[in-house]
Parts: sequence; C-alpha cells; structure tokens
Amino acid sequence: MQLFRRKKTQPNSRQRRNAPTTSPHVFSYASRRPQANRLDEQHIDLSQSRKSASQNRPVASRRALHMVPTYIAAIVIVFSLAYSLTLTTNPRFISASSRSSQTGLRSEADYQAASAQVFSRSWLYRFKLTFDARGLERQLQDEFPEFSDVAITVPLLGRRPVVVVQYAQPKILFTSTAGASYVLDQTGRAMIEASKFTSDTADLLPVADQTGYPIELGKQALSTDNVDFILAYTKLLTDSPQKLIVKEVRLPAQANQADFYLVGKDLRAKYFKTSMQEDAATQAGTTLATYEYITETRPTVAEYIDVRVPGRAYYK
Repeated sequence: MQLFRRKKTQPNSRQRRNAPTTSPHVFSYASRRPQANRLDEQHIDLSQSRKSASQNRPVASRRALHMVPTYIAAIVIVFSLAYSLTLTTNPRFISASSRSSQTGLRSEADYQAASAQVFSRSWLYRFKLTFDARGLERQLQDEFPEFSDVAITVPLLGRRPVVVVQYAQPKILFTSTAGASYVLDQTGRAMIEASKFTSDTADLLPVADQTGYPIELGKQALSTDNVDFILAYTKLLTDSPQKLIVKEVRLPAQANQADFYLVGKDLRAKYFKTSMQEDAATQAGTTLATYEYITETRPTVAEYIDVRVPGRAYYK
C-alpha cells in the first residue's frame, strides 16, 4: 500500500501547442496502388487510343479514295463546259449560191482566210456569251461587197462558227466618169472592182456613166429600178427576131435617160434614146418597130432615134 501517490504531471500546454500535428490517416485506393500499376494502365490507355486511331485511319483513307473519281469527273465536267463556251477564229465557210454565181470572184479558200482575220479582230468573238453575230455579218458584208447576204450561226456544242453567204449576181460593167470600172450586181451596188474580177467581163453589160456621180465600192452606183430597166430592155431586144445586140449603154447628164448603142443588120441609127422612168417593154416594142420601118424606108443612118415618148419615135 502506497501511502503517497505520485501526482500526475499535467502536460505543458506550451509544449502541446507547439507539438507537430499529424493528419488523420485517410484511406486512398490510388495511394495504395503501386506506381508501376498506374503506369501500366496509362500505357494500356495510350495503346488503345492508338489502336482505335489506327483502325479509323484506313476507313477515312478508303473514303477519300472512293471520292477521287467523283472529284476528277467534276473537274473534267467544269473544264469541258468552260471549253465548250469558247470559239475558234477559223469559221466554217459555206456558200449558198451556185457555182456559176461565184464566177469571177475569189475562191472560197480566200474568203475563209479573210473571214478568219475578221474573227480575230476582237477577243469578244472568242466566247459564245459575248459573240456578236450581227456585228460580224455587217463587217463581212462591208469587207466583201460581193456578198448579197451573210448569216453566222454558233453551234451549241461545237466551237467552230458557221458562215453561210449568198453571192451577188454580177450583171453590169460600170465605168465612171473618172475612168474607174466596177462590177455591179442586180441591185446596182458596186460589188467588186473590175480589175479584181477574175472572169471575162465580156459577159457583162457595159454601162458608161457621164453624170459625174462619184462611185464607191460597196455602195449603190445605180438604183435597182434603173438596173431592172436596162436589163429588161436589153433582153427584149436580144430575144427579138431582129436579134439586136446592145453594145453599150451610156447614161448622159440628163436625168433618167439611157442611150443604147445597138448592133444589128442594116441598122440605120447610132443609138436609141430611152427613159428609165417609162415601161421597158413599151419602149422596146417601139424600138423594134422603128428599126423595121427605117430599115426599109431610110437609106441613110440617123444620129439617134428617140423612143422616150410611149408609142412615138423621133429621129435625127
């Protein structure tokens, strides 16, 4: 039995306060796992992601490869459409006239080469969207007055324009007061210079102008009515039983007058005065009747016979 019990010593509050505190132990699964296991799991995750990426890569590549023909076809279609909208400057030249209508004119090869030069004057003629067919038709007719009509068509799918021309009919060999000679068509237009007419001009009716009216290539030298009168009067005399041939027609300064110099058997007049305002058949009939009359009754040659008044004839 202990008489004296040792007194418990109280801990020093200062020491307790300064003593280091330890956190209570908390259970953690991650803290419990070894470091090697965590690295293995990370390696497995990376390998799986790489494996899935490697599996998806061939699928995307195959899809891209499958689309390559589509892309190529689309590019080809776009380029084909763009190419089909362009035009060449070498048109196809087609004549709608007979071969006889081209007698004395240039060859189709020459016309095609010249047409290509006209088509090359502007880049606007190289594209279907900017192609001016009417403007080119006017340019070709101005360039070649021997064309009575020009039509240009553009193919829907092709690239070569088509030029269809109608040739004018050469009828008259016209000589101006200045001495320049032109070939006139059936409308009286100066279609080509006589020096460039490759055929024999003997088949053309000679007409000499004495009015002094200036003549310009491609422009009207005689009115269509005057040409119709001259040709009709000439044909009536040529086809008559007397077979009178018109050697030359002269157009004096007096308006609408035409003097016909004829060639025929026992002809008693140097020329016949006619009026291009009157009917050609009537004056041709008066000419033939007067020819018969003076051949039988008049031994001398008259200076001229005037048939300008319908149904009457005067001679000098």
